[in-house]
Amino acid sequence: MCGCWDSRRLGVVTEDLAYMVAVYWYPDRRRLMEGRLLEASASIPTVIWWNNFERIHLAVEDLECRQLLE
Repeated sequence: MCGCWDSRRLGVVTEDLAYMVAVYWYPDRRRLMEGRLLEASASIPTVIWWNNFERIHLAVEDLECRQLLE
């Protein structure tokens, strides 16, 4: 996978960015900035990200991750 920021492929860079947003930004900054990031990716077909999104939620449920937050 290409690690270049100007690459159109989804891969390591997008994973790094998602990790950074989730882990390093407080909710107020994330709410302020994530909309612009999502707007930039609006041309990516839903089929690219929807399956991953669904699998992540299934893993959260399957591994009972919500109980860790109680």
